[in-house]
Amino acid sequence: MTDSVGLSAEASRVKARLQDLVAGISLIINKASEDEHRSLLGFLESPGLVRMLEAWQKRERRKASRKPCSDAVTCTAKDGAFKGFIKNIGNGGVFIETPRTFSTGKELTLIFSPGSRQGPSAVDQEGPIKITGKILWRVPRGIGVKFETASDDLEEILRSL
Repeated sequence: MTDSVGLSAEASRVKARLQDLVAGISLIINKASEDEHRSLLGFLESPGLVRMLEAWQKRERRKASRKPCSDAVTCTAKDGAFKGFIKNIGNGGVFIETPRTFSTGKELTLIFSPGSRQGPSAVDQEGPIKITGKILWRVPRGIGVKFETASDDLEEILRSL
């Protein structure tokens, strides 16, 4: 038996239970003490849960494939600059490992030099790459940034990595 959105009775019960738990967490956030907030945050940032959420975010949101890398990046925003490491990159965006916390929606300018450019082509440009993006998601380890505009040169560079 399925409901109006095609879920089985068991899937509907599981979804309802998850919604109840999230509502309960919202109540705790609104009424708890600072110590209780810290305890809840510590629990929610457990490595297993964080890995699971990261995997789901990547699976559900990513439209273009990513390539692993380890390039240093400087990011600038209206409120300052920071350094991080690009852990994976694709035509659509990057994951930047950084301990700093950011809100989603923040616009950034990224400046980096891909470390493994090979062969003669447009990728042999002088100087670093500069591109703008917006933070789409965040996890304790870093941020997911979607490129605002990607140039043909950038796409060529990414293909050569």
